[in-house]
Amino acid sequence: MEDIIRLSKYYNWSMYQALLHATKYSLNQMKERICGRSSGSKKGGGLKPFFEVEVFLEDGCTLLKPSLDQV
Repeated sequence: MEDIIRLSKYYNWSMYQALLHATKYSLNQMKERICGRSSGSKKGGGLKPFFEVEVFLEDGCTLLKPSLDQV
């Protein structure tokens, strides 16, 4: 019974570590893209945009696609 508890604690800890690592990695990638810093020296590669917005001028009005709410 004690071995089962130890094994369960080990896998719980391993799952926690995996989720923690994945979350940190994702947040760091998002931060790099938002702040506009490129990681390392990539040849010829600029930064990928975090999101793209098109602006249209029609009849004196400005249209954003996608809308500001969607962004």
